[in-house]
Amino acid sequence: MDEGRIDRQRERWRRIRQMLDLADVREPAFALGGDGSRVKDLSVRILILPSDPMAHRLDFDDAFMATWKAIDLDPVTGQPPWWGGSMVTTSESAMRCDPVDDKFLDQYAAVGHDGRFDVGLAGRTAWEYEGRRVFNLRAIVGRAWAAFEIYSSLARAVSIAGATELTVALRGTRDAILGDFGPDWSDPFRSLRGMSICREENVLFRREIDDSDGDWPKAAAFSIGGQIENAFGSSLQRFRRRLDKGFGDFDAREYSWR
Repeated sequence: MDEGRIDRQRERWRRIRQMLDLADVREPAFALGGDGSRVKDLSVRILILPSDPMAHRLDFDDAFMATWKAIDLDPVTGQPPWWGGSMVTTSESAMRCDPVDDKFLDQYAAVGHDGRFDVGLAGRTAWEYEGRRVFNLRAIVGRAWAAFEIYSSLARAVSIAGATELTVALRGTRDAILGDFGPDWSDPFRSLRGMSICREENVLFRREIDDSDGDWPKAAAFSIGGQIENAFGSSLQRFRRRLDKGFGDFDAREYSWR
């Protein structure tokens, strides 16, 4: 691909991220654009954009809805991931969601008419501990891996080809703590000295993926997981096992979503 075409593609991706408040981590409304505004206390936003995020590719007819419902496998647990108990459509997306009330959602996973995949998460990925916000590392890496895997399967099913941009955003990270490590790792709450703390207001991680690589969902989730650790001042990758059988792989022991 020539450099001019790459630049034009990146500009299209950037334009969509700007519309969704996923471009500038300094903005007060960071990550809250579009459906993100509907999540109460949003903590994590995952956005997957196809090569042309401005094209109309998908009609939400019965055939597509059946395909979307059928592609639902969590690569960590082997079970359907819980994005919510409701299935709704809007002018922009076909959404699985978990309503809090008639105004707000606790979480959602949505497919757009352009082929994008958009996830908004709240309470299961972040919580409060003695006045500090805690981000759950394994929950975030696992949700990202599931989102990437579902998008990859959906793209094959509905013939969305080409390069892909991945974005994972964490909102409200200033002085937040990183937690939810595998059982091989020590409890992060034993002392303030042992805590991994983020000094940035919000953080955003971005990747570009070539769809010819069929193994990219896991590799991309692990890469972003490592960068999340970096943002909290660590390089330990504590979503991985470090002892016994399965060394280096995702630590699914005691991992759950529902």
